[in-house]
Amino acid sequence: MKRITAFLIPFFIILFCSNIFGSEVELIEPIGTNGGINWTSGIIIAKGSGAPSPDAQNPAQGRILAKRAAISDARRNLLETLEGVRVASTTVVKEYMVENDVIKTRVQGIIKGSKVTDTKYMSDGSVEVTVSMSIKGDLLSLFLKPVEKKAMAPVKVIKGDIPKPEVMPEKPVTEPAPDVKVPSEPKVSKTEEPKAEEPPPLKLPDYTGLVVDARALKLKPALIPRILELSGKELYHTNVASREGAAENGVALYSRDLTAAQTNPRVADNPVTLKPVSVSEKSPSDIVMSDKDAEILKAIIKQKGFLKQCRVMIVID
Repeated sequence: MKRITAFLIPFFIILFCSNIFGSEVELIEPIGTNGGINWTSGIIIAKGSGAPSPDAQNPAQGRILAKRAAISDARRNLLETLEGVRVASTTVVKEYMVENDVIKTRVQGIIKGSKVTDTKYMSDGSVEVTVSMSIKGDLLSLFLKPVEKKAMAPVKVIKGDIPKPEVMPEKPVTEPAPDVKVPSEPKVSKTEEPKAEEPPPLKLPDYTGLVVDARALKLKPALIPRILELSGKELYHTNVASREGAAENGVALYSRDLTAAQTNPRVADNPVTLKPVSVSEKSPSDIVMSDKDAEILKAIIKQKGFLKQCRVMIVID
């Protein structure tokens, strides 16, 4: 019996997530037993249930109280699901909440504002509710570094009477001494060393987005992934994406299908598709590019603006 139960639990989790999320091309990750995250749409969903109250005076009141209990249960499950979402490769939301009371309070407020997307009334009087929330916007902005502003030095205001400048006596005017021309030394021309010419910039087509084909690399999705050079230097991260673009659109979204990613409105009509060489050993949510593709990305950052708006799709198995 225990073996059957152990088999059925993951089965029902997968079935639950497939029912609430849908499409086969979407990347869905179950978290806990009552929720999951759709990394393609950027939506977190959880379910909850409520039993009819024995104190209800009539069936209608019983359904209202059962629905209220179901919503509370669903939002508790939504919080549990959210706590398990990866922010980066090795950190999850719960760690931020434990270390920062401000983040904890704001996350709890966002959970209270989650939407009820489905309600089912059962024949026994109980109610099942599905709630959802977006990873974008207020939630993601909690984990983005604030834009640093240069502080201006305060202007000192001196109170009281402003002292009048002292009048200095005029000095007698003396005639300047005649100029004596000194023969200048002959200039010796220095031979300048020729500067190394920089390679011409890459000519890029009118790319409108970036698709990263990371299939077969065992990449783990995260809210804030990074794209790195072979040396480990960051190519694409929150240092390239604008804070507004990242919060509004998400740093990157994911798909299980290459064609679906390439035709996603997020990357518009003409995305460039690059294939990374590996995933970072220390950070399994970070992508490592070849030197050739790293140069293409650098040129895109200089010449194009779509990475600031986070027009990035990542394809994984």
